Amino acid sequence: DAREIWLAVKARFGGNEESKKMRKTMLKQAFLEFSVSEEEGLHKGYDRFQKILSQLNQMQAKLDNDDVNIKFLKALPPSWSQVTLTLKTRGGLEYLSFDDLYNKLRSLEIDVKGRSSYGSRSTTVALTHSAFIGAASTNTKMVYSDQPS
Repeated sequence: DAREIWLAVKARFGGNEESKKMRKTMLKQAFLEFSVSEEEGLHKGYDRFQKILSQLNQMQAKLDNDDVNIKFLKALPPSWSQVTLTLKTRGGLEYLSFDDLYNKLRSLEIDVKGRSSYGSRSTTVALTHSAFIGAASTNTKMVYSDQPS
């Protein structure tokens, strides 16, 4: 009797192997098709992507840091293209956790928003991103200024 109850609870909440496989497939599809719109923005996009990653982790679907980070960078809207290009070109994404990547992006967000408002600053912003990423990857202290030098 207790066994039957346990099996019913397990079937109801744990799902059978077929439903778990289907759920895992749907989550992988959500991962592959993930994108962030300009309206959604970095923070909401991060939250939504983190939810997909957590669910994949619960299903024992392991993803490399590099795959996760590259996917998120590719999913960002066009206003982030300069930042994403710099980060991908620089390399080392396999050593960053997704949270570390998000924090790095968050620290650059004001420049991205500024660049989309003031197109003439794009060269300065690109150089600022390169300097920031270079300093972060070499653990060099860097003084950050939003003003062109």
